[in-house]
Amino acid sequence: MPGDAIVRLLGGAISPPSIARDILRFEVYLVLKDPADFHSRAIAAGARELIALALRDWDHTVAYSQDPDGHILAFASSAEIIIPK
Repeated sequence: MPGDAIVRLLGGAISPPSIARDILRFEVYLVLKDPADFHSRAIAAGARELIALALRDWDHTVAYSQDPDGHILAFASSAEIIIPK
């Protein structure tokens, strides 16, 4: 996903990509049976939560985090999966 599009999607949770950085940042979008578990594991391993698990317009529940190198991690499932409280 282009950097400006991910900034629009995630709102103020991340800053626009920096051209000056030498690291190529990317988004990994994984469709899983238990996205909450994988999102929690990413946070425990040092990622920063951007958006908690929520239903999105495209009928996926998705949680977004950012790893220490700035890569976006999206853990998703179909909308039928119940979001834990």
